[in-house]
Amino acid sequence: MVDKNLIVDTISQIGSVALDAAQDNAIDNVNEEVNQALAFERKQERKHIARVFAELGIDRQKAINLLVFEWDTDRRDAEELMLEAHRIYWPLERLKRHLRNEDWTMSEISDFLHDYEVARQLRTNRRLSDLTAAGLVDWLQKNQD
Repeated sequence: MVDKNLIVDTISQIGSVALDAAQDNAIDNVNEEVNQALAFERKQERKHIARVFAELGIDRQKAINLLVFEWDTDRRDAEELMLEAHRIYWPLERLKRHLRNEDWTMSEISDFLHDYEVARQLRTNRRLSDLTAAGLVDWLQKNQD
């Protein structure tokens, strides 16, 4: 004859183990999502810092060292952030400011940046980053693909 209490206890233990495993799995998933979100936030923060360094005209190597030593950034990542900030972000900001000063609306600026693929142009042609905002507008309008 089978002991009913033994069967109930066994089923209860199996259920308890399954519940513990499900809870552990849920906690692991939440922890992973939180860690990914924190990593994304840190990356965004570093990108912002690189952009501020570029806007302030801080020497690129000094800015890279600050990112590496003060913001715990991998050297290669710091170099890429600063390159992007100097070659793409800051020239775009200078251009936007110039166009606003020329009384362009935000919609017109957005359309211009989109139509002329300004970010792509800045990525592919290094010397464009060194142009003044007015020079960049002239170059883009003369050399539209």
